[in-house]
Amino acid sequence: MSLFSRSLASAKAPPRLTVIDIERKLADAERAIPELDRVHQQCALDAACDVEGSSQALIDAVLALQTGHSRVRDLRAALAAVREQEAERDAVAKAKLRDIQTKSCLQHLGHCESAFEKLAAAFDLIEAHWFQAIEAHEKAEAAWPIGTPRPDGTFFTADELLTTIGKQLHRAAGQPADRIELGGHRLAFPGSTADATEMHDPKRIPALMETVRSRFALIRERLRRSGGAVAKGGE
Repeated sequence: MSLFSRSLASAKAPPRLTVIDIERKLADAERAIPELDRVHQQCALDAACDVEGSSQALIDAVLALQTGHSRVRDLRAALAAVREQEAERDAVAKAKLRDIQTKSCLQHLGHCESAFEKLAAAFDLIEAHWFQAIEAHEKAEAAWPIGTPRPDGTFFTADELLTTIGKQLHRAAGQPADRIELGGHRLAFPGSTADATEMHDPKRIPALMETVRSRFALIRERLRRSGGAVAKGGE
């Protein structure tokens, strides 16, 4: 078939009726039946009374009533067919959507699993470095020179360390806690902590090494004042 022929056939093809279109036509056809039936009965009475022209009128009324009932049957059949076609199209569309959603879900699961693998590896490193840091911190504190004054605020206390690390966990999340949700629940980084200002602006929290170096600079300065060259050699 040529392009012109296809275009001509397409132009002549009647528009596809929707369920709503057929329902409206069916409702109109069903509403017309009582009137056609009334006319038929009247024509039958006229014919029984030998009213002039009643025979042809009765024939016309019978044909009209039959046509009306036939139209109702045809429209009901068309409505059933269109509903079945729409149900089939819906089923195909839903199947395609399920395929897309399944692929998307599996893809996101893969990304999630990969992220958790990296998180697990990071936890292994965190655990090792955490114990190394605590052990070295404890040894440094135990080695504080005898007779050297050690004011408060030099070495970390246990609570300070926990707070510092908790704030770093909140800072690492990179977002305010009230913007991270899982299942409709607000979710901060596990074990994180922050004050009211930092909770909504994690970047206000100083980086870990900024906090550590600031604290250790005070320790080194205190040791320099009391130990001179010995303190310099320990850097």
